[in-house]
Amino acid sequence: MHLLTEYIQPLTDWLHGNPRWALLITFLISFSESLAIIGSIIPGSVTMTAIGILAGSGVMRVDLTLLAAILGAIAGDSASYILGFACRDQLQNVWPFRRYPAWLALGREYFERHGGKSVLIGRFVGPLRSLIPVIAGMLHMNQYRFFFANVLSAIGWSLLYMLPGILIGAASNELSPESATKLFVGILLVIAFIWLCGLLLKYLMLRIYHLLQHNLGHLCAPSSRFPKFSRFIQGLAPVAETELWHTAGLLLLGLVSLLALLVVVLAFTTGKMLPLDRALFYFFQTLRTPVIDAILILAVQFTSTLALCGVAGSIAMRLYSSRDWHGLQAWLLLCVVSLVLALSAAYTSVSPGFSDLPHTASALPEPHLLVQAALFFTLMFAARRWCPPLQGRILASLLGSLLILGSLSFLWLGDTWFSAALASLLSGFLLAVCVWIFWRREARPVSECSTVALLTTTTLLVSATLSAVLFFRGEWKAHSPFFAQYVVSENAWWTQTRPLLPLYRTNRFGQRISLFNLQYAGQLAAFSKALRESGWQAEPDSFLNTLARQMDSSQPLQTMPMMSQLYHNRKPVLVMRYNPTDGTPSIILRLWRSNFHLLHANSPLWLGSVHAEPAPRGAPWTADTALTMVERAMKEFYLREYPLTLSTLKPLPIPSAPRLLLISETRPLSNKSL
Repeated sequence: MHLLTEYIQPLTDWLHGNPRWALLITFLISFSESLAIIGSIIPGSVTMTAIGILAGSGVMRVDLTLLAAILGAIAGDSASYILGFACRDQLQNVWPFRRYPAWLALGREYFERHGGKSVLIGRFVGPLRSLIPVIAGMLHMNQYRFFFANVLSAIGWSLLYMLPGILIGAASNELSPESATKLFVGILLVIAFIWLCGLLLKYLMLRIYHLLQHNLGHLCAPSSRFPKFSRFIQGLAPVAETELWHTAGLLLLGLVSLLALLVVVLAFTTGKMLPLDRALFYFFQTLRTPVIDAILILAVQFTSTLALCGVAGSIAMRLYSSRDWHGLQAWLLLCVVSLVLALSAAYTSVSPGFSDLPHTASALPEPHLLVQAALFFTLMFAARRWCPPLQGRILASLLGSLLILGSLSFLWLGDTWFSAALASLLSGFLLAVCVWIFWRREARPVSECSTVALLTTTTLLVSATLSAVLFFRGEWKAHSPFFAQYVVSENAWWTQTRPLLPLYRTNRFGQRISLFNLQYAGQLAAFSKALRESGWQAEPDSFLNTLARQMDSSQPLQTMPMMSQLYHNRKPVLVMRYNPTDGTPSIILRLWRSNFHLLHANSPLWLGSVHAEPAPRGAPWTADTALTMVERAMKEFYLREYPLTLSTLKPLPIPSAPRLLLISETRPLSNKSL
């Protein structure tokens, strides 16, 4: 069975030859996804992405496909609205609403809470996407208001769901038809797998929720077999709480987070976390760019001392002004304990065991991240309990996003390692759970929750902005990568008796993978010209090109790295490939700019790695052949081989000959004196 010739290619040919049918199919799919009940079954992320890929790859026109999708979405919601408008009294007696009456109740509650904007928002909320138009019709929402919101949401929904597929389809034009087909099917399978995993996760979370509710409820009941535990939970729970399993669940969360924290600390102190810490540290360093660094330095300001003090002070003032003394006591307890833990962590210096980590990353847990986690998790608990559902979700999502962004920023900028970040989040969460159990015992609902949410958001923005104005320049300088530059004489480089330049090339996780078996002194243009004249070809070292080679090759995947190979966080300045005509594996050469310079030279020394890709196995092809093919191309250059002793080398994933090739465009001084 050949996937391309038997299935995909005939389908794409038919769609390309029948554009009207293709647009009709797009309209019907979009219409079905927006139709009542049916839209909850069809996975929109999969089908609309598939249509987007076909449009982006040129099989269908992008503009007309988007228009058909928008019209289908408008028609589907309009049909659902008419259904609800005309059959208002009969719908609750029709399947599936007769069996699941909670669906209509949920949609009605959501619509009554948010009004007309629920039509605009509901299309992007999976369970409500097909229910809201029906509810709008049942409640006789104004037709013009519904149509306006329907059109806006349809445009946004179509663009949001189809744009990723269009971009993927446009990028796949660089691949061969067979490779593009495999990419197309692979992406759809991944999206479908993620969609199914989401459904499974939602089902498991619901089952766990009901399981905890049932078991903890029985365990906490006064008539249970554990009366002492029941009385203990009653002592922790608020006086008016009838379902004690909520308090028991919080206590269980605290115990789980404490156990996880102990495991992380134990694994760190025994060195078990060192490989993961090292790998993630090096990996994040390879992803750094000036633009992303600037964005994340700004994000770090939300964890700055100024921002955290601003949030702590504003909430304390709000509690004081409303005379909520118990809440103020709990909040001050949280601030004091988190501050003590942060100071003790800051003055207890520990090292993950490798020297490349900055001295600033020497605390376990990380102080600022610990305080941020404690404050934000507590505010998230309060928001979900006391704020209206929509406001509570928005505020909790905002605080959670800032917490995740802050953790990622610390890891990305190299200010901490993974163990410290994880320990900080667990410590902050544990502290928040403990304080929240104490707070909610005698808590009273916060009045004007929207005011508190606005106060928290405004304080965060203002204090983070002020912190950025004051400290951004210093943070930028402190986090700018710096690589020391070295100068060597031409004679010392040419006559070296031991390697002067780095010998090993590492991957993005800091692991040695191959040798720098080539060093070149001269102009890059002359070097690449000599290679091209000998049959070498320029090779785009991009992710997409590598992905195409992965799909077209039957060789093992581990020999072909997906991401561009880096040296000092820089991509190679030259990538060349030589394809032999005798069927032997192709050879790839990568050349990087080094931080070594020859005295009185106008260009730096260039470090190169030459090997067969995929890595050869078995005779007669050997690792030495790769360098030999480079030597044949360098007839007009000066060459010198430097043998590497076996004691110097270590086993590497990519085999290389035990020798170093030195190439110079001009005659070296040591040769001139002879």
